[in-house]
Amino acid sequence: MALSAGLDPPGTVGHALGMALIRRLVAHRRLVLELVRRDIRARFAGARLGLAWSLLNPVIQLIAYSLVFGMLYPSVHPLGGRGLVAGLFCGLWPWWSFNDGVQRGMSALVDQAGLLRRLPIPGDALAGQLRRDQTLQVHVADCEMAKRQRAKDQGRWIEVTWAADHARRFESRIRVLLKDEKGALARLAAEINESDSNIVHVGMEETHDGPMTELKFTVQVEDRVHLARLMRNVKRVKGVERILRESG
Repeated sequence: MALSAGLDPPGTVGHALGMALIRRLVAHRRLVLELVRRDIRARFAGARLGLAWSLLNPVIQLIAYSLVFGMLYPSVHPLGGRGLVAGLFCGLWPWWSFNDGVQRGMSALVDQAGLLRRLPIPGDALAGQLRRDQTLQVHVADCEMAKRQRAKDQGRWIEVTWAADHARRFESRIRVLLKDEKGALARLAAEINESDSNIVHVGMEETHDGPMTELKFTVQVEDRVHLARLMRNVKRVKGVERILRESG
């Protein structure tokens, strides 16, 4: 049986990647919904019409198309100008929605980085929220979003502790303010390695504090004690002015 054009058959790499993406979206659906809510609130903050503006805007464009094509080009389409406008709008409205969703989706994770900044590691205080669907959602205890939700419904929150044994390492993010001098970055990377930690990712930002560079590291550590030891060792490296753990 012939397969539809553009669809990957079951068992292929494309099909497997697509299913994996769907599973990840379902698993992180609460984060996606929170990002959507924040984006809508920020996008229409201060607007009198609020969310209604997202529907009013394309309606205004439809009226403009109707005036232009309905009056100036009435014979272009077999059904007249109105038929042309209807055809254009049926194609353009889905495209506008898709284009706007892609553009805003690309910036949502960056704009709402506070939701993703804090990575919990063993030793961090945790709090569990008993949700109405009988699942348990675990938060870092000092997470701002968790604090707001806990204030609304205290009875659904319980204490959560880490297991005694950990069979893997955990990622944590740190920010290092480093002097722009020869060999400083090499010394810093060597000290992180000597502290029995692995660098997963590193980013860099310019600062206005003179000849300084702010580095953002994602490192792998065993627990909070390991991270504290790593930060003490890094603080002693020549050229390091400040080191902080990123928090939400």
